[in-house]
Amino acid sequence: MSGARRTSRARGTAACACLVLACAAPVLALSATARAEGPPPYRIARPAERTLANGLRVMVFRDSRLPIVQIQLAVPAGSTRDPAGREGVAALTAQLLLQGTSSRAADAFADAVNRLGANVNGTAVRDFSLLSGGFLARDFEAGMELLSDAALHAIFPEDAFQNARAQAGRSLIQLRQNAARTADEQIWALALGDRPLGRSTLGTLNSLLALTAADVREFHARDYRPQGAILAIAGDIAPERAFEVASRLFAGWAGPAGATAPARASAPLPGLVIRVVDVATADRSELRLGFPLPGRAGADEPALAAASAVLGGVPGSRLERMGVPRGFAGPARSTYTVERDGGLLVAGGSVETDSVANAIARLRTEVAALAETPEPSFLTHVARVLAELTPNPFETLGGRMSQWCAARFQGITDDELIGYAGRLGAVNAAEVARAAKRWLDPAKAAILVVGPADRLKPVLERLGKVEILGPEKPPQAAAALPAPTAETRARARELVGQAVAAHGGAARLEGIQDSSVDADMMLMVNGAELPATSSLLRKEPDKMLHVTRVMTFETRQVLNGENAWSFTSSSDRVKRGDSLEVAALRSGFRSDVPHLLLSAADPRSEVVHRGRDKVGDREADLVDVTPPGDERFRLAFDARSHLLLALYQHPESPTSGSFLASRLYRDYRDVGGIQWPFFEERALEGQNSMTIKLRQVKLNSGLPNSVFGVPLTAE
Repeated sequence: MSGARRTSRARGTAACACLVLACAAPVLALSATARAEGPPPYRIARPAERTLANGLRVMVFRDSRLPIVQIQLAVPAGSTRDPAGREGVAALTAQLLLQGTSSRAADAFADAVNRLGANVNGTAVRDFSLLSGGFLARDFEAGMELLSDAALHAIFPEDAFQNARAQAGRSLIQLRQNAARTADEQIWALALGDRPLGRSTLGTLNSLLALTAADVREFHARDYRPQGAILAIAGDIAPERAFEVASRLFAGWAGPAGATAPARASAPLPGLVIRVVDVATADRSELRLGFPLPGRAGADEPALAAASAVLGGVPGSRLERMGVPRGFAGPARSTYTVERDGGLLVAGGSVETDSVANAIARLRTEVAALAETPEPSFLTHVARVLAELTPNPFETLGGRMSQWCAARFQGITDDELIGYAGRLGAVNAAEVARAAKRWLDPAKAAILVVGPADRLKPVLERLGKVEILGPEKPPQAAAALPAPTAETRARARELVGQAVAAHGGAARLEGIQDSSVDADMMLMVNGAELPATSSLLRKEPDKMLHVTRVMTFETRQVLNGENAWSFTSSSDRVKRGDSLEVAALRSGFRSDVPHLLLSAADPRSEVVHRGRDKVGDREADLVDVTPPGDERFRLAFDARSHLLLALYQHPESPTSGSFLASRLYRDYRDVGGIQWPFFEERALEGQNSMTIKLRQVKLNSGLPNSVFGVPLTAE
């Protein structure tokens, strides 16, 4: 069944409504203490409710002010239910509910939604997944039928799965390219460790690549069950009619709730945990301090909600009074989030890299102050401000349903939700200080910094052990190279000759007229791994086609003598390369092992022996090669086998022995009498940029020139 490819409201990826009761906690906090000065307490009306025979709970919030109805089906199938190694499956499942059912193709489903002028979305958060829709009141039953069809009868077609997975991958790549968003995501993983709550709802690039449509179908069959699910209906609809329609359309939904692993109790960290996400080129750093919290039903939660407000949740909070301290690029900020099984308080901001140590000290001081008994007058101020905001989450139909659904999933009873303002209002200053002392100890914080590791690590190591996400940049020698001598030139010629012989001999290397290399690659993007594939075709002289595929995206780069062009699958236009791009592709053409060896053996090239060094655990002879009219590079030959172990490119200066780029070779195999490396590891400025594992190498297969033809439409 073909997936829908046109734009429709059913396929929109609208932002998720605020579903987590954590968002309501600060809003309701301490309102009871402000009754004498502030507005009267907001009263939360209970919904009409009925539990169907299959265990599905139906809640109806009648509101006849407008002729509309909103519907939310919340299922206990959030990202915390993702199986290990299959992270992201909950989010994909929720999105794919709209991409075809057993009775409607994706196009037909989208058409049905559009005919109603409706909006239907599927999304997943940590504690549950949500299928939601908004309809005119007169279309209530038709809208309910669409949602029930998607929830019960989705078929998850392969093409729709591939598209959704590619989109999720693009979202992750975009996230990795944004330092602030990367910090916001990584602080959860650092503070909560391997707990499901610390996972990203999107998963990881590796887990997405491991997912199949069968995994999505299995997740849906196992976790989309009526037991524990909630169907919330709000708007211009009589409760009895809503119950009748729900009973009829969802009667066929059966099966017990999926098994839930017992939650691990939240606890403060044993001490400081420090991690740097290495972004070597970052202009400044993103800093986050994180503190694990108890779940929404925890005894300390009300006091922690108050402490959060004192720190940064209201006007006049400690962070607001701090202003923009020296070294900060803007005001410091904090967030407070609680879920069913735990939560996180985060403080941080954008900081000049050289000021990270001072910024950490300043934030730790502000957090430490929470353990001191707050002034009663300031608690009264906090209560008054939050009391004024109390009604906000319940004023819209969607917000009302979201708050009730989140409360149920987080173990909050109806009475607790209705009485939450009073519960928080009873918190006194001593309780706030006591909870802060237990959970917000600055000596037990998770410290996450996104920025250049080589500058950050020495500073952060004064606080404790530092974990670097991504390879560290090795030190490089700064001494200038000694001038070549007749002896070093002669020794280099001897070593190059031995290497040419070890790789199959000059005749075989010169006899390569064309080559085809297929490989699997692992690219590094801001510390994360991104799987890809590569096909590289070369033909003498100076003809090359390089095809790279990342998920469903394909990039083609072509060299044909003095011409070059590129094409990507995300664009329908071919771009002609300028002189710099031609030069870069010609350099790439000459960078495989046979061309490197032949360049070194060319009598016109200057070669100089630079002594011995270690490459990994191998002793290696170093030879600098300067082809006529080209840049110097360095080859490292195994001192025993004479096979090429490494290539170093782009010297830091004309006389420097340090290079900006490197390639390490291993796993040599015989290909037509030539020793060819089937594994390659590349680095740029000391940062691992990719690994390449070859699948096959073909030599002299007779590639036609048409493979490298120039498109007529090239710009």
